[in-house]
Amino acid sequence: MTAAVLASLTLGATATATAAVTADPPPPQPGPGMYIAPWGTARFQFGAKLYSELQRTGTALAGIDPVNVPDGRTLVMKVGMQHNNVNFGVQIYYPGGWSLNNPERGTRFDVDPFWLNIVQGGTNGNVKINGTPADENYKLATFNSAEVFAVLRPQLLGYQINKFPMKLSARWATDLNRLFGTRLVEGDPFGELTVNLKFVPPSGAA
Repeated sequence: MTAAVLASLTLGATATATAAVTADPPPPQPGPGMYIAPWGTARFQFGAKLYSELQRTGTALAGIDPVNVPDGRTLVMKVGMQHNNVNFGVQIYYPGGWSLNNPERGTRFDVDPFWLNIVQGGTNGNVKINGTPADENYKLATFNSAEVFAVLRPQLLGYQINKFPMKLSARWATDLNRLFGTRLVEGDPFGELTVNLKFVPPSGAA
């Protein structure tokens, strides 16, 4: 697993140079498999402007199993070889996802599942809009993979990726504005990802 971590980081360092010329790959195969560490947890907190706009427009965020949203703003999920996989294209697959729903407008945006394209520097997902399949490889956000070096923290028997930033894609910002009445633009913060990776099972882990 250490080799997988190093391979991901090394490829990630080249992402800035290749993102402009490298098209998004096809969606990864679902299911558990090789991952950075056997156990862990991840939290993704929506950015302040995005969260504020969702609140202003009466748009609610909910998790799609196994992702939970305990506070209306943060995606919380278990990670590890029992849940995720990293393929040879350095795509990190996450099962489940999230839903944005505005009852007053009757609009809905669902993401399930989603994944990180490390080399291309993007977060993609299988998207439905108002219950209708829209795109199985929808680019939601962008990021600079090399920035993982700045937020990687060694811990006892593991690692933490602390507040890795992502930004809204032009397409998603446009769709959010159209569906929910938000006022967002490409490059607004999508949010920050924090992942705690463990090489020994935590108490009560499967």
